[in-house]
Order: sequence, then C-alpha cells, then structure tokens
Amino acid sequence: MEDKEITRATIDTRTVKGLHGDESFFTPSIQELFPTSETIDEKINLLVSESIKFSEGYQHGRETLDDIISDLIQYRKSIATPEEYLEKNWL
Repeated sequence: MEDKEITRATIDTRTVKGLHGDESFFTPSIQELFPTSETIDEKINLLVSESIKFSEGYQHGRETLDDIISDLIQYRKSIATPEEYLEKNWL
C-alpha cells in the first residue's frame, strides 16, 4: 500500500501507517488541530533541529533543506488554518 498524505480534506478522520505497516484511524483532538502559538513554535524548532542533527555528515545540506520543508508542509497540513483559528476567535 502507498503512503497517504494527510490533507485538510482528511482532517476529521485520518488514515496513517502504524509501526507494522497496518493502517489505523484516529480523530485528532482539539489540541492537535488547534495547537497554541508556543506549541507550534516548539514543533517547528524540533522539526528543524532534528533534521539538521540527524543529517549531519550523512546528506548534503540541500537534501536536508528539502526534508525540513517537506516536514513543515506536512505539519502545516495537520493543523487548523489561520482562518479556522479566526472563526473560533483563537487568533
């Protein structure tokens, strides 16, 4: 089976690959959909620092950049949009 990308269309119930390749379904919590600004900042820092840390000496910086951008886009797709925050008066 091919990996399925998480998109805004699949935000309510998502299909993800489990550790053993099995597919499981989950509904994200409000905290996962609407993380605080501080939580988003922490996640961004973690994604970037881990990518740099684990790629040092193993891949070219350009490849690391692509990995970081891909990870950030995937994270962005997994949380609410600014418009959704505004609808709830949380922005």
